[in-house]
Amino acid sequence: MANTVIQLKHSTVQGNVPVSLANGEISINTRDGKIFYAEPDGTVVEFSTPASPSGLNGEIQFNDSGSSGANSQLTFEKSTGTFRTNNVTSNSVASNTYIQFGDGTKQYTANAGSGGGSGEDQYARDTANASFIHANAAFDKANAPYEAVTASTFNTTANGLANTYDLGFNPVSPEAIFVTLDGVVQPESTYTVNTTSNTITFATNPGVNESIRVVNFYTKVSPYILSDGSIKLVKFDPEVNVYIQGYVSERENFILSYVNTAITNSESSALALAIALG
Repeated sequence: MANTVIQLKHSTVQGNVPVSLANGEISINTRDGKIFYAEPDGTVVEFSTPASPSGLNGEIQFNDSGSSGANSQLTFEKSTGTFRTNNVTSNSVASNTYIQFGDGTKQYTANAGSGGGSGEDQYARDTANASFIHANAAFDKANAPYEAVTASTFNTTANGLANTYDLGFNPVSPEAIFVTLDGVVQPESTYTVNTTSNTITFATNPGVNESIRVVNFYTKVSPYILSDGSIKLVKFDPEVNVYIQGYVSERENFILSYVNTAITNSESSALALAIALG
């Protein structure tokens, strides 16, 4: 039995469109790759091929003058269910309308009523919208990757003659630097900085061989300065305590020896010592 070839009404001429088709009849233009059919009223219509999405992955599609449109400021993240846009506006917002966030908090809109509203209503809407935008920006900034600040440092040993030193970097302000002499933090009152010549000048020359260290954090720092009389013996290293106690004992023994010798030698010498000591 010979194969039977069933052919639809067709054309191989580019741009050819059937003039008329019967109800249920299909026509193909094989040159253009188009298929046509007739609507109930006899109008010939081309089968439409769905347009490909525009924009980038995650961008929401919208009608852009009859074509698919997209914008990088209007996106949806499927894995997290996150919708993002840079601006939300409305000409008619109902009373007590709010946006609810994932943590349960609510951002209420302005009580704008309906229609254009008064100037005060418009101001309230604009203010609420601006606040929402700033809150979004603050949230994005807070969740951005932390960027560590690299501190600039200056280290040298004083010669006892100079009180001004070239730091090699802009100190920004006295509040932005951390200064130590032999490891002791210096208050701001003990130095000044010059942001033009990038120098630090001490009110008093650092002593010979004193270690100077300046660290710039490029933001205000609040170093803790120990107050006078705040250090107790118990806070010193045990070797320091032993040294101090040994020195005190040595001085006590010297004084006792001197007194004993004076008493032994003569009463007059002891009396003279007592008068001298008051």
